[in-house]
Amino acid sequence: TTLPSNLIHFANMVIQVARRSLVAGARAIMVENVDETMDRQEVEDQEERRPVVRTLVGKTVFVLGEMYHAAKTTTTTPDDVEKHDGGNRIHRRRRRRAVAVAGSPSRRRRRHRKRERYTTSPTEVVCNGGGMEPRSSNKNALLNLAQQHNINLPTDNDNTALPKKYDSILLNSQTPLSAALQKSNSDARFLICYISKKKKGTTKKSDSIALSSLLSPEVVKLINRRPLGKKQSDNTGSYYVWIMNGDDGAAAKEIDMAMKRLKVKPPASNSKKSSSSKKKEDGPILAIFYPATTVDSSGKLKVTPRLLAQHHCHPPPSSPEVMMNWANTIRKRHIREFAKLQHDRKEMQLLRERTEGYKESMKEDKARAEREERELQAKKEAEEKERLRLEKLEQRRQELLEALPEEPEAGSEGVITIALRFG
Repeated sequence: TTLPSNLIHFANMVIQVARRSLVAGARAIMVENVDETMDRQEVEDQEERRPVVRTLVGKTVFVLGEMYHAAKTTTTTPDDVEKHDGGNRIHRRRRRRAVAVAGSPSRRRRRHRKRERYTTSPTEVVCNGGGMEPRSSNKNALLNLAQQHNINLPTDNDNTALPKKYDSILLNSQTPLSAALQKSNSDARFLICYISKKKKGTTKKSDSIALSSLLSPEVVKLINRRPLGKKQSDNTGSYYVWIMNGDDGAAAKEIDMAMKRLKVKPPASNSKKSSSSKKKEDGPILAIFYPATTVDSSGKLKVTPRLLAQHHCHPPPSSPEVMMNWANTIRKRHIREFAKLQHDRKEMQLLRERTEGYKESMKEDKARAEREERELQAKKEAEEKERLRLEKLEQRRQELLEALPEEPEAGSEGVITIALRFG
């Protein structure tokens, strides 16, 4: 590499650090304004960085800490590490991917934003109440998964039923990825995906660590919490968790298809290996997605997952507190997307109500028109029947008049005039 390329690379790094810190500071200020309106119980339950003192000094220290944390956090992807050759093309690619991973809108995304329609999926209209109800066997499969990894879940006395809040945990065996995305879109939630491969009859230590955190009561309570606090009118949660882990073979194809649909790759290992012994990584994938509804080339609506953040999983979150802090950070960072989903969900409900009201009014108008047509037809038939009766009566009178003989003249033979007087 030459000196100019190194200087350009250093300048790009400085620009990215400044940009991340400024964006994090703005989001921290915005989040503080939103958090002041949240319930006191929700504020006490949240395990995340907050200003210790609700004063100007405390808030300033909190914002500066967020900016420092964002400046230290790197967002390079595994492909950039593997394909690093010091050229400007790699720097530009790294910069574009870093912006995509951090959730900042790119130029292409801003250019095509008008084509996007962040509304709920059309399948929501088919389902009762907008969302798809979880299957009853989902909890049984969840209990079996917890038993495989020696995870204790809160159940009833018979150890057969889980609390209702565990309906937010979705398994691939019961809910496919497309259904999970549609459910997240219709319920205005983000989707936390955990994908892992394993050999048949074995369990991974990383799976046990990650699943114990994902299935913990604290994390389940967090994902069912309202993301906007008091500003949120309906009672919808923050996240859905979709878990996909299976044996090699048939399940491996489904995992590859899911990774292709989500456009994610397993994180690269931190251990140094020679180039001759490189293997395809089968490590777990833990990422958060935004279920946006876009319009395809044919004009139909479809749910498109957009990557917001991916955990390095070296190691996975080892405790519920780490998982909660990570999820809360992403929630605060993308609070506007939550508000957008909630707004679009409300608009979709109003649209559905208007559509149902329009269909009902059309049905009533059609029934009224048919009723008026029947009444008019019955009236015409009654009038025609009356006319025929009068015609028959007049014809009978004419026949009787014609049947009478002619009246004789006065004074003719056989004609007598009689005078009657009534006293």
